[in-house]
Amino acid sequence: GIDLLFVYKVLSPQYASQFLTRKRRANSFLEESKGGNLERECIEELCNKEEAREIFENIPETEYFYPKYLACLGAHRSGMASKHNNKNDEGPTDLRTCVNGLPDQCTPLPCNKDGYKECIDGKGNFTCVCKQGWQGTLCD
Repeated sequence: GIDLLFVYKVLSPQYASQFLTRKRRANSFLEESKGGNLERECIEELCNKEEAREIFENIPETEYFYPKYLACLGAHRSGMASKHNNKNDEGPTDLRTCVNGLPDQCTPLPCNKDGYKECIDGKGNFTCVCKQGWQGTLCD
């Protein structure tokens, strides 16, 4: 009884209610219904291979990315602990740099050489912009 009375007098009702209304960054309500996102799944949180597969939406890129991601985690584990102990809300910068250091997805060129106008690199993905008269994901 005395401890509860002490807490009641120390915390105002407004301050105490802030803990009930905080917006969650990760694992938010209905997060499973959202598409995969490299920043959310593998930097703000630690991702497993299934989550990486949801991000890249194909097996070859997942198989390429995930071992490199695990190597990033191993190389930066001590940096993660020290960065999380400060008030940096952005997550560990060195892990972000490592994870975002994916190679150019347009090299080697995935698009049909005859039908593409431009290849746009994305995080673990690419977009082939087709010449007039060509269409499809690879401008076939």
